[in-house]
Amino acid sequence: MSSLMSGLFNGTAPPGVDTYGQNLSQVPSWLLNSTNALVGQANAVAGQPYQAYQGPQVAPWTDMQNQAAGQIQNLSGAYQPQLNQAQNMLTNATNGANSSFSAAQGMIPGAQQTIQNSINPSAAQLNPYTQNVINANNLNTQQFWQNKMQPGINAQFTANGNYGSAANQRAQNLSANDLTQNLNAQNQAALSGAYTNQQQAGLAAGQAMGNLSQLQGGLGYEQGMLGQQGAAGMGNLASLGQNLGFQGAGTLFNVGQQQQQQGQQNLNTAYQNFQNQTYYPENQLNWLSGIIKGAPASTGSANTTAGNAPLQGAQYGASPFNTGLGIYNGLMGLGGSNG
Repeated sequence: MSSLMSGLFNGTAPPGVDTYGQNLSQVPSWLLNSTNALVGQANAVAGQPYQAYQGPQVAPWTDMQNQAAGQIQNLSGAYQPQLNQAQNMLTNATNGANSSFSAAQGMIPGAQQTIQNSINPSAAQLNPYTQNVINANNLNTQQFWQNKMQPGINAQFTANGNYGSAANQRAQNLSANDLTQNLNAQNQAALSGAYTNQQQAGLAAGQAMGNLSQLQGGLGYEQGMLGQQGAAGMGNLASLGQNLGFQGAGTLFNVGQQQQQQGQQNLNTAYQNFQNQTYYPENQLNWLSGIIKGAPASTGSANTTAGNAPLQGAQYGASPFNTGLGIYNGLMGLGGSNG
C-alpha cells in the first residue's frame, strides 16, 4: 500500500496545511450610508443648546376682571353708612317709644289722683266763685237781720209795750234761727252744686288725662314700629344694593374671565407652536429611525471554519499513474455493471 501511495503522489505525500473559511452577510451600502447620516444628524441635534421660550405663558387679568375686582373692593364696605343710619333710626325710634311710654305712665298717677280728688269730698277744693256766692249770702243775710228783720220785731213789741220782754227775746231767736237755717240751706246748695261740678270736672279731667296718656303711649308704639320698619327697610335696601353690586361685578368678572381664557388659549397655541418648532428635528430623526428599523436588511452575521488539509495547487497535481488508475477503475466499474 505504501508503494502504491508513493506511486500516486510521485513517491511523496502532500504536506498538510491549515485552512479556514468565512461566510459574511454584508449590510447594503445604501442602508449603511443612511444610518451613518442619521447618526451624524442626531449628534448635531444633540449638540444644540437649550432654547428657552421667551413669550408669556400665563394670561394676565383683563381690564374687566380688574374693574370687577375694584368694584368688589368698593362694595365690601359700601353698605356700612346705610347700616349705621338704619341702626340710628332704630335707636331713635326705640328711645322715642320709651320716652312716650314713660310720659304716658307718668300721666296715669296724675289722672288717678284727679279722679280720686273728684270723688273725695275732703280733698275737693272749693270753687272761688262758689265761695264768693256763699260770702255774699252770709253778708246779705246779716244785713237783712240787722237792718230789717230784728228792728221790725222790736218795733212790734215796742208798740205793744213789751220791748225787751221774754216774748220779744223769743221772737228774735225764732226769727234768727229761721233766717240761719235758710242761709245754711242756700250755702249747702251752693256747696253741693260746686262739689258736683268739681266732681264732674275732676272725672272729666282724669279721663282726659287717661285718654291722653293712652294716646301718647299709642303714638310712642306707632313711632317705635315705624322706626323699626324704616330701619329694617333701610337695612334691607343696603343689603339689596350690595348684593346687586356683587352680582354686577360677578357678571363683569365672568366676561373678563372668558376673555382671559381666550388669551390663555392663544398663549398655549403659541407655546405649542414653539415646542413643535423646537422638537421638529428630533421628531424627524425619530421618523427616519423608524423607517431604517423597518427596512429588510441582513443582520451582518459571519461564520468562520478552520482545519488541516493538503495544500491544493498545480505543484501537487495527480501523477500519471494516478490518472491511469482512475481510468482503470472507471472501466472496471463499467465492466462490472455489464457482467
